[in-house]
Amino acid sequence: SSRTHSQLSQAIQELKNTKYKPVVTILGSRDQFCINPAVSKASSNTEKVHLCRSKVQSRSCQYYNNLEAKSSDLVSLLSERIPDIEDLVHEGSRQRVCPYYLARNLKANAELIFMPYNYILDLKSRKAHGVDLRNTIVICDEAHNIEKTCEDASSFDLTSSDIACCLEDVGRCIDKKMKEKEEMIGGVSAFDGDDGKGLDDEMESMYCVKAIMVNLEKSVDELEIGEEGLTKPGSFMIELLARCDLNERNYLLVIDQCEQMQIGRAV
Repeated sequence: SSRTHSQLSQAIQELKNTKYKPVVTILGSRDQFCINPAVSKASSNTEKVHLCRSKVQSRSCQYYNNLEAKSSDLVSLLSERIPDIEDLVHEGSRQRVCPYYLARNLKANAELIFMPYNYILDLKSRKAHGVDLRNTIVICDEAHNIEKTCEDASSFDLTSSDIACCLEDVGRCIDKKMKEKEEMIGGVSAFDGDDGKGLDDEMESMYCVKAIMVNLEKSVDELEIGEEGLTKPGSFMIELLARCDLNERNYLLVIDQCEQMQIGRAV
């Protein structure tokens, strides 16, 4: 494991110069791997993740679909090499298969897996990439950077602009659903035979998210922050979110609704 993918690529190049030829793969994000133009053109990695998952679930990504048919042969072929990100992307483009999921398929039989620090240290990233540390030897290059990586994994930035943009996005999604409902009532929608209850439930969830964001914006604006900033214990953030009606009972539902809106906005 290392801090950046460029450092991992250097390590792989050095490994290629040795006589040791283990089964190798390298894990990365869709930023490095995705070759689907409809996904790779997205402006942020978060949007790419949502678009990718949506296309995989709906089986509308030809590169992922092709991988299912060619995976076994490609895994056998690449297991005889020491591929880096460029090799996987090149092979994926040539075979018209998904390099991102190809790298993950290689992981099943890999003796040596290269990945950035956060894929090991961040529990969410570790679970997302299926990284199991049991019965493994972990080697960290430039380990003095680990402390900063741990801090980053446990931190986040939330600005007033972020909340304002969120409110704008929620508003656009609500307007879109309102238009769909009006079309349904007018009999020109694809919702024929539907009583609209599902759409009403979805809109109600959106209004709940909007209310939470409005309260959060108000709570953040009311904070008195001096020139040296504001330092509070970790419990302060939990209490602040609870006052905005975001708590341990509903936060997963709110996240799911936000992801659904993100997919709907991107499609």
